[in-house]
Amino acid sequence: MKNGILSLAVLLSLALTAIGQIAGGRMVTKVVGGKLIVQCDLASPTRRVPVNLVVELESSDEFLLFAKAGQDLGFADGAAATLYFPGFKVANVQPTPTNDSFHGDFTTRYAPELSEVLCVGTLGGAFFERFSPTFDLGAGLITLVPKVALADPEKEWRDGSVPLTTSGAQWWLDATYGGGKEAKFAVCCGSYDTFVDRDICEEVGHPGGDIGSVEVGGLEIKDRVALRPEALDVFHPDGALGRLGINLLQQSRLTLDFVNHRAKFSMTTSAKFPKDDRAFFLARAAENADQLESFLKTYPKARLGSEAASLLLDMRLAERINGGSDEGVFGALQFVHDFTQEDLRATTALQTMDRLEKQGATPLVIRAGELGIKAGKKDRDALAAFKIHGRLGRIHFDPGRDDEAFKHLFSAVFGMREDGPANLDLGRYYEKQKRYRRAFS
Repeated sequence: MKNGILSLAVLLSLALTAIGQIAGGRMVTKVVGGKLIVQCDLASPTRRVPVNLVVELESSDEFLLFAKAGQDLGFADGAAATLYFPGFKVANVQPTPTNDSFHGDFTTRYAPELSEVLCVGTLGGAFFERFSPTFDLGAGLITLVPKVALADPEKEWRDGSVPLTTSGAQWWLDATYGGGKEAKFAVCCGSYDTFVDRDICEEVGHPGGDIGSVEVGGLEIKDRVALRPEALDVFHPDGALGRLGINLLQQSRLTLDFVNHRAKFSMTTSAKFPKDDRAFFLARAAENADQLESFLKTYPKARLGSEAASLLLDMRLAERINGGSDEGVFGALQFVHDFTQEDLRATTALQTMDRLEKQGATPLVIRAGELGIKAGKKDRDALAAFKIHGRLGRIHFDPGRDDEAFKHLFSAVFGMREDGPANLDLGRYYEKQKRYRRAFS
């Protein structure tokens, strides 16, 4: 080629035809519930079914498969899987079974976003090390091309490439912060937010993550994402500064050459800083309920509003235990309701009731339930409101609030005619009223 330099694309093409490396293609991605998702057909020796898979580069497993799903699909005795993507397949993928309920719970909560297709597993870093992947999440794509050993990696990768190093099972990019301090940034995609080490934030006096200039792979990122201060679950002997998140990868294109230990990291969008994210991290770091409530009022459409409202509820409950009133908790419950996705409000109310019942906070349980019932008609779980009615009926029955108990129990049985506990509680109500024939029915 011109100037005697073969392009990387030509080398990869030659590798595919000449040395028989694994062929690749394009994986279509989407973000659901803060997770990076790809859909494919999963084939065992006996079955082939469409599935959703989570992508997490930081996972050391090649393919983590929910054990129950693996059994249903016919994986046994070390059988390998084949993954069919549009236009290409990847064979001999070894599943690692897990009993973690995450994938099932994730499917239940996000079934519409997942097109009613089960999420059964996670593709980890070892899977992507079969290829040279390019993450172009802004376009909704991960491109996989065959790996190839370059004669002169520095020369072929000289246009905007940076070192890609490994420590343990994790891949890293060089990073700088605080006026030139050197550290490492983990190549990850398992969380939506881009993390920064919480200890470093506290050391420099900015526990909310606003630590100033941060360069990753030679690129400034402080104007693109609000760094989320967290305790890192990755370690590097030269110092781990943080880990990449989906929010940064959606604004960039990242190519990883695992053979030649180079990466190309470039931005594909103009910078647009998320002020509401930063405001939440600052309010969270302040550990002050009033400041958190002020954040929720200031940013009524904040992406992290649901998380902030849940944290506010924790804080108001702690205040209540230490002598505070129920009013602050009532306000927090309203925020939880308002910042929950509309078709999940009744489902979330049930979870909140569980949380409050453990503290014996009956008035708060009732308030949470009443908020959930109002949203029941739009909830993904068609029975959620009736389940709340049943719980509220039971709560009202024992203290003798019979009229309230009957109203809720009758509604519960109307919606769940064959539900044993609801029918039993309604029977107890009729028995208490000495309407024995009705109670028996």
